[in-house]
Amino acid sequence: MRVMITHGRRAPYAPFGAHLVKAFRALGCEATLLCVRDRPWWGTLAKRIVPARWKSFWQWDQKVWANRMVLTAAARYRPDLLIEVGGDLFTIESLREMKRRWRMRLGLWLAEGPFREPVGPALDEYDLIASTSRPEVQQLRQAGY
Repeated sequence: MRVMITHGRRAPYAPFGAHLVKAFRALGCEATLLCVRDRPWWGTLAKRIVPARWKSFWQWDQKVWANRMVLTAAARYRPDLLIEVGGDLFTIESLREMKRRWRMRLGLWLAEGPFREPVGPALDEYDLIASTSRPEVQQLRQAGY
């Protein structure tokens, strides 16, 4: 089984993604970590160096960048399962495209709580939802999950 986990490697993100990769590898699966929550080098460079009047041309949109990156990685890696750690990063259209094109299962791990509203509409697209936060579990149950 091929598993792709999306998360951040640098602060403020805890090392959940790296631990999940190790756990899946220990189970005999192929697992990889795709760090879509980390700012790319050019985003950091633009933030620090670009003059204020040009910043609107150099804005880094994390959602657009992450969706493009995960679709490109899924086309190359062809995972059977994608686990998104954190939520509210991928659009409904991207999730549907991944399920349609590569027939992969989608998992969501909400590691912090309570979940935010932007996650709500996309929850229906996930096959598996897990949470380590009691308030999130209660909200998910109240929402019918």
